[in-house]
Amino acid sequence: KRWYIDKNVVISNNFKKLYFDIETDDSQKKIEIGRDRIVSFAAIDDEGNEFFYPLLEWSDDAEMAMLSKVMVLLQKYDIILGWNSKGFDLPYIKYRLARYDLHKKYGRVWSMLAKYDLWNRSRHIFRFDSHIKSFSLESMSQHFLQRGKIKHDEKIIELWKDNKTKLKEYNLEDCRLVKDLDEKLGISDMM
Repeated sequence: KRWYIDKNVVISNNFKKLYFDIETDDSQKKIEIGRDRIVSFAAIDDEGNEFFYPLLEWSDDAEMAMLSKVMVLLQKYDIILGWNSKGFDLPYIKYRLARYDLHKKYGRVWSMLAKYDLWNRSRHIFRFDSHIKSFSLESMSQHFLQRGKIKHDEKIIELWKDNKTKLKEYNLEDCRLVKDLDEKLGISDMM
């Protein structure tokens, strides 16, 4: 604190936020972090701009291109926020970057980003709230926003193959829910 005062350092409280979500190949029985391809990345920023980057074809080159576009996008923001992102999305992206040696190119971008997991923080904040039965995105969205995730019967990989429009809406709606929950509850502002 003394250093801040002596150096007249001002800490901003106006950060550019990006709410994000990934969808992955779920064709195998159990999802394992980083084993299979990321089939889409979606995000919405604090100004309402939406982004959707699907895997354009089933190849390593296509996934590398998608991940590169994602990293270019991420470097425009100060904070990236997700739901269960610490336990799933972030390690998944990190593993896939490393698989293609993209961590060498984008490692600095990755390390400079503040990464918030709103699921983890919500579990802490609302742990004594007896009205909350689950901390899933669906449950929390229904409880606080009176709406939930887009329903689908297909696996994610089937949506990627046969219905990219629905995949896009599903992926983006998860981002909207995370953003709306954060804005309503003020979780990232507390962090």
